[in-house]
Amino acid sequence: MDAYRAAILKDIGIDRFVIRSRSETSTARGEGSEAASETPTTTAQRGDESAQRVSSTPSSRSPTTASDASTRAPGPAPIRPSRVAKPTAQPATDSVEPKTAPVGLLREAAWESMDLTALQAQVAACEQCELSKTRQQTVFGSGSAGVEVMMIGDAPGPEDEAGGEALVGRSGALLTKMLHAIGLTRDHVYLTNLLKCRTVGGRDPHAAELSACSGYLLRQIELIKPKLIVCLGRIAAHQILATDQPLNQLRGQVVPLPSLPIPVIVTYHPNYLLRAPREKAKAWDDLKRIQATLKQLHSPQA
Repeated sequence: MDAYRAAILKDIGIDRFVIRSRSETSTARGEGSEAASETPTTTAQRGDESAQRVSSTPSSRSPTTASDASTRAPGPAPIRPSRVAKPTAQPATDSVEPKTAPVGLLREAAWESMDLTALQAQVAACEQCELSKTRQQTVFGSGSAGVEVMMIGDAPGPEDEAGGEALVGRSGALLTKMLHAIGLTRDHVYLTNLLKCRTVGGRDPHAAELSACSGYLLRQIELIKPKLIVCLGRIAAHQILATDQPLNQLRGQVVPLPSLPIPVIVTYHPNYLLRAPREKAKAWDDLKRIQATLKQLHSPQA
């Protein structure tokens, strides 16, 4: 590795993770997973704890003296309540957001004759889903037709919406450095998202929203004609490849786009790498795969 690339990797923060052994980095969790922070308590332990609490709690009743017992009239025997079986707790289903099923890329005949300029105007006026009521502006994409690489995220972030440009802010700055590490700039790629509007509160996209924007994205791909598509994150990978496989199973390979003869590589979204910097070593492997795939596409045999 030359000094220039080493300096870039240090700037990104990848260098200190790349030099670690494979066994050490493999302990990092996959995207979006969280480890349980407490050890489960066994039934015997809970019973011991309950017994300790009962024995250590002083009685609130006053002790009965002999004189009190002789003057007190015997009362009726206490009525013991019959045992009632406790109802089995039912899992709450209405409070859990279901996973969005893969929608894939759906063709919209009305947009097949549009160029990028006309398609962008159509997106700006779109009211096909509820996000049109909450957006500040749409975020169509950044780049020019004819570039070799198209990178697709899930939805615009706050900075994207404010500036009308895809993948900017802190995550965009990290992405720019990652591209530099393999000899690319933002001018060499087309950046866009599955959705063209920001979701409320940054939540995951809903199926109806993905369906509404799917035709726009497919037409963008047809117009850009990239040689390689890079899915940034789990949601983008699931929708582009029409699969629900875990992201870690989709990484590490080059797979074909289901609807068009374009190779696809899956990697982490820069936003996730900001939250989980230890995964940058894996992201570096993905970047090298992108670089190797482009070289292969440039070879005379391709």
